[in-house]
Amino acid sequence: MTDQEDQEDQDFKEGYESLDNPDHPFNRPGARKEYPLAKLTELEHLYVTDRNVLHVWAAIRICRQLADEDIDQTLPVEEYVMAMNKSSYSLPDWVLRYLEGVSWNFDQMTYGRDPRKYPSRYGTQADYEALSRWRSDYSLSMNDAVQIVPQVLGLTRKGKNAFLRFARRDHEVNDFLEEVDRITEEKKKQGFRHKEILEYLMECFGQDDSGSFRRRVRCARKAAGTISEQGAKPRG
Repeated sequence: MTDQEDQEDQDFKEGYESLDNPDHPFNRPGARKEYPLAKLTELEHLYVTDRNVLHVWAAIRICRQLADEDIDQTLPVEEYVMAMNKSSYSLPDWVLRYLEGVSWNFDQMTYGRDPRKYPSRYGTQADYEALSRWRSDYSLSMNDAVQIVPQVLGLTRKGKNAFLRFARRDHEVNDFLEEVDRITEEKKKQGFRHKEILEYLMECFGQDDSGSFRRRVRCARKAAGTISEQGAKPRG
């Protein structure tokens, strides 16, 4: 392990004991945005992978957090709240596309159209006739509209539940972290150095970029409610 790596490990070990410590690595300029930005990237990857809309809603909260980080943390409480209410923040395109789709679904429902029945095929005469029939079908009652909200949000669909899928992913996250820690401890006992352990972990999990792998481990630990960086930065 190099002197720099040893110092980074010591910073994390001691710094986590008190976030109020001005020398804490997370208190350097811009540091508090590093995790939210990495988390946004991770959420986009997860959403593209499993299409679970809960990742989109989590991203909206992260964007709000990023906006709040721009506010002067030393303001009195009342001024801080006012600044927080006035602060603006942008959403990634992948989040906006989801929200745009939900908005379109709700708009159709207000007119009595069922967005779930929207024809998905184009090109033939039969397809255009199906689209015409859908546009003229106003049979969705307002009571039924309320009942299908979870479906048009993407939270439920036939045989699937976004919350159950998310819970199963949590188990996968824990399994991933347990395997990272197991391998790390095993290689440390075998005398492997930090760089060698990291390279071995990346090979095991099929990743070729150390920065991406470390972000993956950090995000997994945050999701699991831990703060240890042991897996992300194996010590040796």
